[in-house]
Order: sequence, then C-alpha cells, then structure tokens
Amino acid sequence: IRQAWFEATPLGSIEHRVAWGPRGTIGQWVVRNPAIALLDGNLFVHGGISPTYAHQSIAQINQQVSDALKNQSKDPQAIINDPLGPLWYRGLATPNADAADNPKTASAASLTPSEPPIEDQLQLALSSFGAKRIVIGHTPVLSGIAMLYGDRLIKIDTGISRVYGGK
Repeated sequence: IRQAWFEATPLGSIEHRVAWGPRGTIGQWVVRNPAIALLDGNLFVHGGISPTYAHQSIAQINQQVSDALKNQSKDPQAIINDPLGPLWYRGLATPNADAADNPKTASAASLTPSEPPIEDQLQLALSSFGAKRIVIGHTPVLSGIAMLYGDRLIKIDTGISRVYGGK
C-alpha cells in the first residue's frame, strides 16, 4: 500500500496542488492576474484569440477565466479548458497543426473544420480589441522570437524549458 501511495502521490504533489488551488498562494496570485491584456496597442494572450472569443471584451474574457480558475472548473467547455479559448488556442501559432501531436489542437480542429486563414483571424482580433499586434506564447519557436504578418503577430515562447532542450 505504501509503495502504491508513493507512486500515485510523488513528493511535493500535495503541496503543489494546494499552492496552485484557489486558496493557495500561487492560485490566488494567478486568479488576480488578467488572462489577456491590452497595453499600448499590444494584445498579450497566452495561447491566442480564436474567432470564437474575438467578439467578447477583454473584461468578459478575464472574468470568465478568473471564475473558472476559482471554481477549478473541469467542464471541457469552460474557457480555461476550451481548446479555442485564450489559454490553449494555437490557431494563430500553428495553423492546421498535426492533430496527432496535440490532443487540444485535435479537439479544436474537430470543432472548427474550416478555420479562417490567419490573416483573417488576425484582422478580426486586432479590430475587435483595438490592437496593433498580438503577442502570444504557449507554442514554442525554438529559433527565437518570431515577428510575423507585418509584425502584427509576435510569438515569444522560445522553448527555454528543459522539455525543449533549453535552460
């Protein structure tokens, strides 16, 4: 029984769960921060903005993310779990990504079989939020920061994690 417990509950996993929970130090800090922010014409978002969310306001998106985090929502349609949501959307970073490489992208692909071209998605998001450019992370570009589409899309995840061979 002891061995099974240690295999199912590695050292630090309970503390990690508590710290990231809605009452934990990290969890409370995360909930207080915006999921999407517009600063000087730059729209910062972790994954990206899909056409599904481009018609909501920044305040609405941030409130939905905050509420879902506080409630630790497991609902697949909740904004924090939705593959089309701002935390997971990869359509601006890897259009028509190989579904076998990413289950979240596979789900998004099955929901949006005819995803608009990136140019159209960019234009929709930029005009909807009054932004000049969108800055995204979440999808590593191992060659470094990428400025695309006339510098209207900036991909800043450089894969510095050890998972990608970084530091």
